[in-house]
Amino acid sequence: MVEISAALHPANLTERRKETVYGANECATYANPFNKKEKLSGVIDGIIGTHTLDLATSFGTIDLGGLLDFANNSYYVEVIEGDHVGHRFDVTAASNGQLTVASDADICAGPPHNTLDTGTALPASLAGDRFILREHHTLAETFPPMAPFVAGADSSVADRILIFTSTGFDVYYLDSDQDPDVWLLDGSDLIDDGGTVLAPSQGLFLHPRINSVTMLAIGVVRENAFCMPLNPGFTLMAGGFPVDQSIADRGLTGISTGSLDSAFADQVHFWTGDEAPYVEGYQCYFRLTGAPGASGITDRWVEITDADLAAQDATVGILKANRSSFYLRRAATCEASYCQPLPWLP
Repeated sequence: MVEISAALHPANLTERRKETVYGANECATYANPFNKKEKLSGVIDGIIGTHTLDLATSFGTIDLGGLLDFANNSYYVEVIEGDHVGHRFDVTAASNGQLTVASDADICAGPPHNTLDTGTALPASLAGDRFILREHHTLAETFPPMAPFVAGADSSVADRILIFTSTGFDVYYLDSDQDPDVWLLDGSDLIDDGGTVLAPSQGLFLHPRINSVTMLAIGVVRENAFCMPLNPGFTLMAGGFPVDQSIADRGLTGISTGSLDSAFADQVHFWTGDEAPYVEGYQCYFRLTGAPGASGITDRWVEITDADLAAQDATVGILKANRSSFYLRRAATCEASYCQPLPWLP
């Protein structure tokens, strides 16, 4: 069940809401397409050293570290105008008119959650770009460790959250052996993992075992492109906007590998249970290219079992605003230049 409370085109900083309902013992995907409100915004003057943003024009010598709570929150900068619009960088420190961001030489490898390679240094071309600084969403904030979620002694009986990584699923369960209940990473030390960052592009599965759960997402609508890396192999991806989209809307065609054989083509998989509760399995699409000209079949995305090879590029709803979908990338390298375009005119 999905509810959008307003028109698609957002006014500046307009908040929206979406509801996603999970039945008892239903496992289905989830994504939050909204942002938190900005903490800071301004223009980047240049780069100091290798990983520090000079923000003197916007903030002078104001101690930005005094405005932020790094002990309890994680922050990121998102470029909203300029050469690197749509890209994000995790922030590690703040000082007088400056922000320092994380070094990240492999953006497909997980935290930090940068979308540009910053292993050596930030690009000098960030100078002149406008940015917003926001807090990251976290596991416990998004899924409060209390009713209607139900805790248990281990992941076989407790409510679960499944986050896909390059090596498989990390399973978090609501542990009843601590007071109060906390989210724990299955197989790890008994340390509260509720502070785990959910990056803006993070897709996941939610599995409430006992109670029905309604997820209410409220927040600010992004008004710029949305960039994210795509792993070689599978990426469980979220969308950056609160609107159902087609494969073409997401801008996936330009970065995809096509083939006559689905075994060699990039694919999009969505969880069938997202539309048909309690049904397990995936509906799959692949990029078809190279059909003989006489066939009249142009390059297109097609459903993998469709003998008619009907074009699905523009089918809205394959990619849901509040759900996650798997993207299967056949290339052996990380796709570092992928950005979802803004789905409306600014």
